[in-house]
Amino acid sequence: MRLEKMLEAAKGQVLFQRFPEDMPPAQILEITLSGVKSNMLDAEGLMLVFPKQQANQPRNERFSKLEIDFGKKVKIQEIYANLTTSEIICIGQIHSPIIVANGHLGDARSALTTYYARKNKNKILHAYFQLPGSHFLGIEKVLATYDQAFCVDTNSAVARDSRKVAVTTAIIGKPKTLAESAMYIGETTEYQCVAYDPPGNPEIHGIWMCFCHIYKERPALLENRIALITDTEYDRIKGWQSRSDPFFEGWMLPEGIDIFYATSDAGGDEFAPNRLIKTCDQLSAKKMK
Repeated sequence: MRLEKMLEAAKGQVLFQRFPEDMPPAQILEITLSGVKSNMLDAEGLMLVFPKQQANQPRNERFSKLEIDFGKKVKIQEIYANLTTSEIICIGQIHSPIIVANGHLGDARSALTTYYARKNKNKILHAYFQLPGSHFLGIEKVLATYDQAFCVDTNSAVARDSRKVAVTTAIIGKPKTLAESAMYIGETTEYQCVAYDPPGNPEIHGIWMCFCHIYKERPALLENRIALITDTEYDRIKGWQSRSDPFFEGWMLPEGIDIFYATSDAGGDEFAPNRLIKTCDQLSAKKMK
């Protein structure tokens, strides 16, 4: 698609950045936004949800970092950022001794991470390691491209008989947007399971058990593109998403499912993935009691 057609289809406010012609080629482009805010609607999709602000405890500034890996060295000439859809378009050419015309550099992988700074280590609110395709600066905009969001959280404890008990809660819903801006999760379904002495990581076991149950009982919920949201093992998310690491007992993450990371500790009143994982955590804790 020609750039003019892409921008026309975007129908939003577009920021433009042109790079110097003598800028050296590179494989990775990193873009960081400060003061990140979410356009999240309430559960009914009727009104915006605003973070609760403590008078004596100012909220740490949120940052979103987008890393685009082109897989080879490129010379980027221009970047277009659509502030309505949060989509990034890169224009340039592959670095080559042969003169190549400028074009849309769309066949690249990217990683989107939202965080706030702490003294020792940044607090990751959510992250997504995208497959080749469109690149977004907002997590809700990414979720809105999926047919279903599948959020799962597990709480574990040791029972009186010394067995480990794991309670898993899954919320499955359809990402929906209002006027191509704010989003919410609608048509939700909840599922819970209890396991005793689950093998390995109880979180991963719980996700797999939920998949098995829903594939059997309501397979239509897992058709097309699924966004799986979890709060476990952040450092392994990238390997699971790229299918270079097995997800459960030697099995790779099923095709058609992309994995997101979100924490329940922060961001629950700001971002949809964090609100979902926090709700799952609360429901699992209630069931555990």
